[in-house]
Amino acid sequence: MAKTRKRCPTGQRKDPKTGKCKGTKKKRCPAGQHRDKKSGKCKDKDILAKKAMKEKAKREEKAKKEKAKKEEKAKKEKAKKEKAKKEKAKKEKAKKAKTKRVKTKRVKKKKDNNKSKKIKKQGRKLKLKENVDKKVLNAKEANDIEKQFEEYIKMRKAKKEEKKKNEKSDKDDKKKSKKSKVKDVLKMRKEYSVLGLKKDTWFSDPCYVLGNIKRKLKIKSWTPTILKKLNKTLPIMTRKTPTSGDFTYGNYEVILHEQIGAGSFGTIYKATMKDKLTGIKKKIVLKSIVTKKPNEFLLESIMHMELFCGLRGQWGEGARIPKLEFISKYASPRGEDGWKYIVGMEMLDGDGWDFFDKHAKKSVVMSTAIKDLSTLLKKLQDKYQFMHRDFHLGNIMYKKTPDKKIKMYIIDFGLSTMKINNKWVNRMSTTYHYRKTYEFNSSQDLRMLFTCMLYKSIGTPLKKDFFKYLYQIEKPILNYYDIEAGNLWWDTYKELIPYYDSNFTPKSVIKYMDKIIKKEDVGTLPAPTIKVLRHGSKLPKKPYSNGTLHSELEYLKRRLN
Repeated sequence: MAKTRKRCPTGQRKDPKTGKCKGTKKKRCPAGQHRDKKSGKCKDKDILAKKAMKEKAKREEKAKKEKAKKEEKAKKEKAKKEKAKKEKAKKEKAKKAKTKRVKTKRVKKKKDNNKSKKIKKQGRKLKLKENVDKKVLNAKEANDIEKQFEEYIKMRKAKKEEKKKNEKSDKDDKKKSKKSKVKDVLKMRKEYSVLGLKKDTWFSDPCYVLGNIKRKLKIKSWTPTILKKLNKTLPIMTRKTPTSGDFTYGNYEVILHEQIGAGSFGTIYKATMKDKLTGIKKKIVLKSIVTKKPNEFLLESIMHMELFCGLRGQWGEGARIPKLEFISKYASPRGEDGWKYIVGMEMLDGDGWDFFDKHAKKSVVMSTAIKDLSTLLKKLQDKYQFMHRDFHLGNIMYKKTPDKKIKMYIIDFGLSTMKINNKWVNRMSTTYHYRKTYEFNSSQDLRMLFTCMLYKSIGTPLKKDFFKYLYQIEKPILNYYDIEAGNLWWDTYKELIPYYDSNFTPKSVIKYMDKIIKKEDVGTLPAPTIKVLRHGSKLPKKPYSNGTLHSELEYLKRRLN
């Protein structure tokens, strides 16, 4: 008899190993109810249906709201566009109405003018006729007077037309003459008088020439295009032979003597300038320059003249900037563009290296010279926001006066920057030193000079009071910078310019130079105010103690002790 398999109750299953029913025994939901899948509880079918209906209604309501929002947005955009269209149409209508009014006004004005002319004519005729009636002339004479009147009007018209033609031709002549003035503005020819200058005035007064050029050519700033124009019209010197050192320029003869210096820019000579008419001779220094960029040479010369003319008369005599005697060029196969440029300059007695060697032991002489240079820098900074940016001993000069006093001068403005007519000139140099625009820093130039003197002090006999001050003023530089290799001034240009140091301002230096001159004790210098002027530069956490500057200061300290 076959065995009957027992079925497990609902909610249970048979275990294959034991054969027993396992699992919870779930009761069936009563009639009219349904088991909820999530909770597992029995619920009325109507409740579930109601819940589903509610959810559906919510979804539909949400969709309706979104649709209404979109429609409202579309309406607003449409209204906005219509409004803009109406405003545009309104503006066009107003513009047309305005042009129409202007046109009608012109037409009316023209008609009124024609009317007034006719009335004037009629008035003249009437007056003539009245005169005729008064004199009781016959009809024949009256006709003659009318003919005379018509002839008179024709003659007046012809005169007016002739006057207009003459005015037009005068304007054309003026335009032509203006063009020729710009072309020949610096040449030593008859056209030179256009600037209000006498022949050869270039040699006698550069400020008079500069002022006239700026005024006549209406120069407000020295742009590259203006410098190119000046280069084209620069006065040309003629050479006697291709190898001779004799040049002719207007009424002057320039004779070269021995070479006194040379560099990548060209050569410096001693020279004599002789007036052919009077026979008067003058000793000058002559720079012969080879350059790929004439604009840079011209800009340097213009800055030199601007500074000379801006400071002339502020020391009674002289400007502490050497006077430029002339700027010129001559044809040469050695020149980059077929030209060599020449600058004639006032003769001075020596440079800063020579001065340092001669006077390092004389504290009063050294301090007086540095005070003189600081005073000059202060004037230049106040007037032009001037920065020399290459202020070492080679770029300062001196000249002895007949009363055995020494005047200090500044030269070489190739890296300089300044404001002319409130506009920066040469702010970024083409060399690697100043490729960015730096803020004005009144401490940069004298810091360069003192750092250069520190370098020069090695192996030089010292006078303690001056060099004690030099040690004190230089030491705080280690708080923000140290030179690791190379010359003490050359590599520091772009690295040091972002740091303002109050000890190196002209005002501070003048104060302490006065103390040394009066033979007072300088004492201990106060800690300087140091500011970072460029975004991105930071002050180090500790002072530097390794590089060249540190070792030079230590060497100077040992010598002073």
